[in-house]
Amino acid sequence: MGAKYDLQLACKAQEAVDALTDTAQSLMATRDAVTSIITKAGPVTSSSVIDRMQTASAEFDETIDEIALQCAICHSKMDDALHWIEMLRDDRHKAVLTHRYINGRSMDQVAWRIHFTRRHTYRIHDEALALLGDPQPVRDEEDEDE
Repeated sequence: MGAKYDLQLACKAQEAVDALTDTAQSLMATRDAVTSIITKAGPVTSSSVIDRMQTASAEFDETIDEIALQCAICHSKMDDALHWIEMLRDDRHKAVLTHRYINGRSMDQVAWRIHFTRRHTYRIHDEALALLGDPQPVRDEEDEDE
């Protein structure tokens, strides 16, 4: 589509990876806790309990696999964004787009990190997008609120 679109996808992808990673860790901790409880309780002889345990274990595994797949898709989107950023020659342009879209920071946070005014940071941001072929930078909803 375009640089801005790919960059915005990367920002959302990073948020998704973080959330999915937290979910996967929580699921694995829950499975470990349940396994520990069952182990301490002794051998289970009821076939219906064993069937439910196997089904739950399979569902855990499927969920973890789905999370891994979604993370891979998100990483691909981030790679697309990094490709756009690497095309830039000016380190200021790279820094602004990396902080904004790869690290998911607000424009105020970006300005603070690179030691420029907010206005100058927007100027650098808009220049970078223009260089990448997006001549009419469109402000994000978050940017409009700032």
